[in-house]
Amino acid sequence: MASASIFYYPNSTQQRTAVIVDIIVPRALSDPRSNETTEGRLFRVINTHLESLPKSVLHRMDQLHWLKQFTRDKWLMGAVLCGDLNSLHPEETNVVPNIGLRDAFDLGGRHPGDLGATWLAPASRLPMARLDKILFRENREKYELSRLIRIGLGPLRTRKRKQAVSD
Repeated sequence: MASASIFYYPNSTQQRTAVIVDIIVPRALSDPRSNETTEGRLFRVINTHLESLPKSVLHRMDQLHWLKQFTRDKWLMGAVLCGDLNSLHPEETNVVPNIGLRDAFDLGGRHPGDLGATWLAPASRLPMARLDKILFRENREKYELSRLIRIGLGPLRTRKRKQAVSD
């Protein structure tokens, strides 16, 4: 069972939002013969597309800090924040640990020299970068994340439009 809501960023000039989904994860019963209902815990998944363009760095940092509140609820067994975070500036790299999240990219499993670029637009004025991220609240007592596996390694552009896959 799950419930979803939308968070509208107050500072967005591009009508950006975050979709927040709470998933009830049943606990295993200690006695399989028991008729008691299984107590549930919430696992939260947040997907977003933050403000884009280099000039919007402060907007993106504010948006990440607003999302932090949704990963901190004490009744959550865990939280994942993912999507196109448009991290274009070096100062945005440090915001992830500052809001108390870890980057799943850092769990390992990547090839040497792999920068994890998800924005590969050679004709663009913007450099190749890892704009799409999966962040999580670490809580090893209740759940565990394994290393990322790369999928979707195909064409860099969609067939219908000449738009980079990241967007």
